[in-house]
Amino acid sequence: MKKLTYMYVIIIAFALFSLFGCSDSNPVSGDEHHFEAVGCYVIQNTDTLIYYVNGIVKGEISVNSGSTSPLLLLRFISEDGDIGVPEEEEQSLSWEIANNSLAEASLDDNNDWGFRISGLNQGSTTIVITILHGEHPDFVSKPFPLIIN
Repeated sequence: MKKLTYMYVIIIAFALFSLFGCSDSNPVSGDEHHFEAVGCYVIQNTDTLIYYVNGIVKGEISVNSGSTSPLLLLRFISEDGDIGVPEEEEQSLSWEIANNSLAEASLDDNNDWGFRISGLNQGSTTIVITILHGEHPDFVSKPFPLIIN
């Protein structure tokens, strides 16, 4: 009986979390659903450098040591296959470079979903892209290869 009661408590807690867990609405559009990314593209000019979906990373970002990349734009793939960027003010871009002695990233001043990579020293490292919703991550990529020539 104790085991059954414990299981009901777990099920109810999970159901409540599922219903109320990350349910901010977009006050501008009135939409009750916020952008949920399941993958992304990293685009430079018209070239796709990285394609990431279903846990598979294809491509790499390459920049020369002592220089800064052109603008790299992120476009995310939603659960239903739409491609776009999050539009809620509470959602923001974050990243982590595995070896900060090789490269650093900076947010583009004119594009919330664009960034640039500066090559500091030659070598190979990775960058992980994150969509933050307030303080918690809504989306975290696998590591993308980052090559500094």
